[in-house]
Amino acid sequence: FVPETTTRIRTVAAWADGAPRENFEYELDGSPCARVIGRELCYFPTGVASAFPRDEALATQGIESYLGMPLYWADRSPAGLLAVLHTRPLERPEQAASLIRIYAARVESELERLRAVAELRRREQQLQSIFSAAPIGVGVV
Repeated sequence: FVPETTTRIRTVAAWADGAPRENFEYELDGSPCARVIGRELCYFPTGVASAFPRDEALATQGIESYLGMPLYWADRSPAGLLAVLHTRPLERPEQAASLIRIYAARVESELERLRAVAELRRREQQLQSIFSAAPIGVGVV
């Protein structure tokens, strides 16, 4: 989620047409992703753009199929989602759903790792500030 809101999503990684693309933000309301966050796997093997007419990007980009899987933090609060969109109908949706479940578990682990690293860095900086401001020498044995 975009900080301080639960109505906008910011991508952490995006890939399109065989190459990485810049991250972007979008409104959840009116998108198929709104059905995924904090809920369950959602897929539209065909006709996703017509099912969500308020999500103009789907029609503009010619998106036909959608598969989205919610992501959770270790405490089971919503972390975001993993989504696959395609300009063709989704073939073998059951197989695709199985694959996205596997990828989602890996993504959740990586997000948790990144979160832990960021917290560790924050605490290291805090300690560095404390030691730097100490009026006396500090030793660790």
